[in-house]
Amino acid sequence: MARQFLEEDDDLDTKLPGGGRVVESLREKPITKEEKDAIEKRLRRLLGRVKVEWTEGAIEVLKSGASVAGRTVVNAIKLSDRLTEGTELHEAFHRIFEILIPNGRR
Repeated sequence: MARQFLEEDDDLDTKLPGGGRVVESLREKPITKEEKDAIEKRLRRLLGRVKVEWTEGAIEVLKSGASVAGRTVVNAIKLSDRLTEGTELHEAFHRIFEILIPNGRR
């Protein structure tokens, strides 16, 4: 069963340092190997060498019940195998933002 997104979540910024994508619901079925390969290729085209880590289901479930489908961490982008369309691009934005903007200015 897909988890429902709440419009506002308590302190999302503190719960998702570096960025993350909270979604209305996760896909019912995991994406295919071919879809994963296409996503990784798209990310490499945008970011160059980037490590992509895949998780089964939600990366994290917030207290509100909202699911995290993608997350940017120090040396990688974490993606759920049930991510929704555009999640990888959202995380690529966070990665670029981290590279271009110094910590003190974020």
